[in-house]
Amino acid sequence: MTTAEGAMITVDGTYRLVGDSLYIEEIDHSFNRTQIGKDNPLNLKLSGHKFMYLRWFQAVDEFGKNQNQWVEEIWQRVELEDMEVSRIDLEQELRALVRDPEVVKKVIN
Repeated sequence: MTTAEGAMITVDGTYRLVGDSLYIEEIDHSFNRTQIGKDNPLNLKLSGHKFMYLRWFQAVDEFGKNQNQWVEEIWQRVELEDMEVSRIDLEQELRALVRDPEVVKKVIN
C-alpha cells in the first residue's frame, strides 16, 4: 500500500503488548497475503531510548515459499539533527550483537 505522501506500508493492523518482551501484531492488511487476518507474535527488546530489537518467525514468504526461519530486525529512532551520530550509534550496537566485522561493514555501508 502506498500513502498519498508516498510512504509504503507493508503491513497494517493493530497490536497488543504482552509483558515487557512480547507484542502481537493483529494483521489486517499485508503484502504477504498468508499473514492477513492472523496474529504475528514478535519478541521485543529495548536498548536505551534509541534501539529496539525484534525477532519473529516467518513460516511462509510473500511468494508462498516455505521459509521456516526466524527474522531479526533492529529499529533505530532517528532524529534529523542526529543523522550522522546515529550511524555511529548503530555501528556500535551492531558490533555488540554481531561478531563478524564483515557483516557489520555490509550493513553500515
